[in-house]
Amino acid sequence: MRYFIAKVGMLTLGMVLVIGLGAPFSSQAQIKSIKVSFPSATDVDDLPVILGLQILKRNTGIDFKVVPFNTSEQAVVAVVDRAVQIGVTSTPFFTAVEAGAPIKAFLQATGPGWNLVAKSAIATIQDLKGMTFGSHSPTSFTQALIEKFVIRDKGVKPKIVFIAGSEVRAQAMLHGRLDATMLDLANTKVVLDAAPGKFNVLVAFSAQPMIQNVFFARADFIEKNPKLIQQFIKAELQAFRRSTADPSLWVEEGAKYVPEFKPEDILATAKLSAQFNIYPANGGIIEKARGTLEFHRDAGNVKGLDVDRFFVFKPLKKVLSEIGRIEIKTE
Repeated sequence: MRYFIAKVGMLTLGMVLVIGLGAPFSSQAQIKSIKVSFPSATDVDDLPVILGLQILKRNTGIDFKVVPFNTSEQAVVAVVDRAVQIGVTSTPFFTAVEAGAPIKAFLQATGPGWNLVAKSAIATIQDLKGMTFGSHSPTSFTQALIEKFVIRDKGVKPKIVFIAGSEVRAQAMLHGRLDATMLDLANTKVVLDAAPGKFNVLVAFSAQPMIQNVFFARADFIEKNPKLIQQFIKAELQAFRRSTADPSLWVEEGAKYVPEFKPEDILATAKLSAQFNIYPANGGIIEKARGTLEFHRDAGNVKGLDVDRFFVFKPLKKVLSEIGRIEIKTE
């Protein structure tokens, strides 16, 4: 087996990934199932994506297996190494492409459903100077948000500690081990409900016109399997549109995939996601690719703004020509 070494993430940390060039995938006619790499264990905000995979199975007969990894970097490696066909992740996708990985994004998975949550005594970003700030990992999307909006834009340097998992950071906040952190919508609610008045949302990033997570695959897999990629896109867009229009669909999936969450908490997260259009009804990448690259450039993750190096638009455009674009109106 041949290998190449690609530096990814924050190059100053000297992080490297050793990525194997595995055996080629089967042609589309032979594909009976697909594997999809997730950057962590299944969480509440994965439910619309899983619903899309179930729609794909019903529409095409193609089965699926979600393969969770401990880190986003491992999820990227699995795709490049042909261990799985499709991946879902955020910042490490962009740093991997920057380093030469042969992968491309073909659909937005989610928008930036993150909040900067802090102790109530912290009223502004400037107050974060020297404070203990929880981030997921050095190469995570949460860290990119901190690098861009706190450190670079405001010149504020908190004391950053890395704690993987929004739910873990939420508990760290509640137990007084962090002054501030980045939390997803579900765990923001957990913290605010558990300790009313003790914490506040300093910044809500959901309004930023950029992509957080993308669906991606090897460029050669996309090229050799155009029908499958279009079927995948169509199924996910159907799931996103349905779950935004009817958040109760999340509860049905949640009972199977995240039973540790209460149905009322899942529904609350679903309604927030619908309110902020976290899941793209029209695929996201056509409108947001350049803005996303500008964000990652400013955060130090990529150097150029060549959208065609990171994204492939043809499959999404073909699906939209079939099912049409829609406008999601939320209150």
